[in-house]
Amino acid sequence: ITIEHLLDHKSGIHNFNGEDGGDFMSDLFSDPKRGTRAWAANELLSYARKPEHKPTGRPGAATSYSSTGYIVLEMILQHLTKAPLSESYRHYVFAPLRMMSAGVEGQGLKASEIVDSYARPDGESGPSPFAGRQAVRADGLVDLSRGLAYYNAWARGAGAVGCNVKDLAKFMTAVESGALIVLRDQAAEFAKAGAA
Repeated sequence: ITIEHLLDHKSGIHNFNGEDGGDFMSDLFSDPKRGTRAWAANELLSYARKPEHKPTGRPGAATSYSSTGYIVLEMILQHLTKAPLSESYRHYVFAPLRMMSAGVEGQGLKASEIVDSYARPDGESGPSPFAGRQAVRADGLVDLSRGLAYYNAWARGAGAVGCNVKDLAKFMTAVESGALIVLRDQAAEFAKAGAA
């Protein structure tokens, strides 16, 4: 498995929080410390290591989204830089773009510092852990993150970054202008998306 495989979701590594990630989601929502702790990278990798979680394919053979791959990338980056993910993001992305609100939830950023998350209380794949929450909007959505110290910190390098809308606009402007490269063939990918 190469770095490129991990970045392109072609590693073949089981996605710990994907379609076959019911064991992780069950543990996440039943955790008595849920909302007050951030999961360690090794804890998340342990779900991909379970014998029942087979690889999705040979490395490089096919694309299969894997949050687990991004946890591995986070661990590689931390090994190389000797710094937590939040410091690397701050140094290479947030500070150069003057994204003052941006951070990594669980690594200095708390749920109260970012926009609340909303969803329907009845999960599509069974009972939701948020079923007891009262709707806060006319369309029936409930606030999933209010009152939690951490809502998405468990995602770590696979999605625990948060910021305000102003900073998100700075990021997207940098990506669209090419000042920040997030895709190997970024211009071609944007052109293809625009044509669709």
